[in-house]
Amino acid sequence: MILSHHSELVIYGATNVNEFSCNYQVTNDLDTIRFIVSENGAETDFIDAHINLIVEQFDCGNHVITSDFKELLKEKKHPHVRIKFIDFIEEDEGWSELKHEKIIGHFEIELEVAGVNKKEVVPVFNETIEEERIFYLGDVVMDINEFGLEAPEKFMGMIKVEDEIIIELKLKFIRIP
Repeated sequence: MILSHHSELVIYGATNVNEFSCNYQVTNDLDTIRFIVSENGAETDFIDAHINLIVEQFDCGNHVITSDFKELLKEKKHPHVRIKFIDFIEEDEGWSELKHEKIIGHFEIELEVAGVNKKEVVPVFNETIEEERIFYLGDVVMDINEFGLEAPEKFMGMIKVEDEIIIELKLKFIRIP
């Protein structure tokens, strides 16, 4: 299976005034991961299993917010956010009340943001559409302080970004012969 260019990542955040979201659309075939799943589905072998997200390509829908977001991620020093897929465990983990979906397993990933690495476990939701499979990786709630990032303040500290963000991965995989 290979990651389709129809995949996206959305980061949700909030300030003490309102909420914002920043999108990243996977548009380049170089932003792919490849893995092989055994016929019985019990084993997954990852091949070059990482995605390099170019910070410059995030879009928060507003120039000022996008600029602040890129500054938060220290774009000049660290122009990429990297997601490395370490393991996939397929198991019936029940039902997600938050997503209203059946959890079919989880990915163990390693996120590199601003040069800092952190491992996360992300629930996987499955929906089959024609010959393609879509895995909705559940929301990863993270504290930006864990990556050594400081939330920007605006207007002499009157507007401040909250430390907790949510990363939602919508990864679409295509089965290749």
